Amino acid sequence: MHLTLTPFAPTDLVDPIQATVSLSDTLHIDFRITGKLDQFVWPDEAETEADELWHSTCFEYFIGLEDGSYYEFNQSTSGKFAGYRFDSYRQGRKPSDTGTANGFFLTWLQDQCHVEFEVPLVSQHFYLGLSIILEDARGNLHYFSTSHGEDRPDFHDRSHHHPIDVEILTEETA
Repeated sequence: MHLTLTPFAPTDLVDPIQATVSLSDTLHIDFRITGKLDQFVWPDEAETEADELWHSTCFEYFIGLEDGSYYEFNQSTSGKFAGYRFDSYRQGRKPSDTGTANGFFLTWLQDQCHVEFEVPLVSQHFYLGLSIILEDARGNLHYFSTSHGEDRPDFHDRSHHHPIDVEILTEETA
């Protein structure tokens, strides 16, 4: 499955971000960012967990379950990560009861950043939301997703997530 993440507000600093979602033993999420990458903040202090990573450059994915609950996972280029589980839209936030990505891989090639996640499957049917926040050198945040609401970016809004059926995705990946 190929997706394009576009900015909430226009920017000439980066091209629309390409994402590929595929399946092997895990869900594989692949982002490719191309543009003036030297104009962005790329956190580099390595720690294991952190809260509120969305205040700087951060990669996010949301996994929504059929009962309305969902997981939010955030990953910084520094290696910091956070995972949450919500009972419903922005309600009942608590630390995730499932692991975050099994693998997080970051590769740089001139004007391109390549980010990969290997994510454990939590269900055979779910909703997937992909988003990226890029902080520029002036401290402005740029929000990217496959679609946006009119008033503000809201990555938690399931109407911007994609329904995933593992069986169908497996056939597409084969």
